[in-house]
Amino acid sequence: MVLVIINSCNRDCPFCFEGEFRHGPQQRMSLADVEALCRFFRIAESSTDEAVSLLGGEPTLHPELLDIIDLIGDHCPGKRILLLTNLTCERELLAELLMRRVSLLVNIVEPALNTPAQQAAIDDNLALLSEAPNIVYSAATTIHALDQDFGFFYEFLRRDRLRQVYNVRLGLSAPGFQFGNEFAREMTSAWGEKYLEVARGIHRVNPMIGLSGECPVNLCQVAPEAYAELVPHVAFLKSVCAEPNLDILPDFSTHWCFGTRHLPGMVIDNIFDYPNEAALRAELNRRRVDLLRQMGVRCDHATCDRLGCHGPCLALNAVLGG
Repeated sequence: MVLVIINSCNRDCPFCFEGEFRHGPQQRMSLADVEALCRFFRIAESSTDEAVSLLGGEPTLHPELLDIIDLIGDHCPGKRILLLTNLTCERELLAELLMRRVSLLVNIVEPALNTPAQQAAIDDNLALLSEAPNIVYSAATTIHALDQDFGFFYEFLRRDRLRQVYNVRLGLSAPGFQFGNEFAREMTSAWGEKYLEVARGIHRVNPMIGLSGECPVNLCQVAPEAYAELVPHVAFLKSVCAEPNLDILPDFSTHWCFGTRHLPGMVIDNIFDYPNEAALRAELNRRRVDLLRQMGVRCDHATCDRLGCHGPCLALNAVLGG
């Protein structure tokens, strides 16, 4: 269950794929909405190994965040709750999240993207995390330019002397809603080389840290030798976009991903028109196959060498004409 509980955000990262969604009229889920979604996804019957993910916007801006977390906990005690946050929240809120054993995925960006007040809040909250006993968390960072300097991220990891950061989700910026964000439009192996460079830099700071991938846009064009080096070290390093994100928005709509919200048929307006999650996924997969067939996209995953194609991205293929 992946819930986008609020669309508001207090930052304007150039690579953000949500585009106008986060700048439009505020949308947020109510407690009744979350309860209805818990029943729809039958989380009380699902494996406790599966996390409930709370996203935004910036989810810590939701005034009922703690009540939402408690509600999910009531439906399924022991269920892991994952919160993707920029860590600009009040220290007191972070303390409450830690008391509830919420799993944090902290999005670390260049300090220039934060206001002085936001950077001060981030530094204060990182200090609180370093003081919290037995707390581990994940970090995320995004490559959105070939000349991007990741010294800020390596320094963040160097400050983690207790090795509380156990995993880094390293992503390439992806096509977003209305494509108003920075992402890798060029079909070149340079993006794979940049990905490998940053992955190596992270492991120079902490060889034991785990790495995981995100959206596969342009990773299909990683040179075979670079791909071979990355695969043993990066979980979920996908060269093919094979599964929908299935983010549930506050209006109960969902989609393959934010980049496909401009494509006819790739948005489901109301998930409650379907009996369950499996039916939702099946419908989005059916629509994807139909759209790829209409665009004339042919991709043999078994023999593809990841070079010389238009990429695995449904949204990009629609723009490029297949």
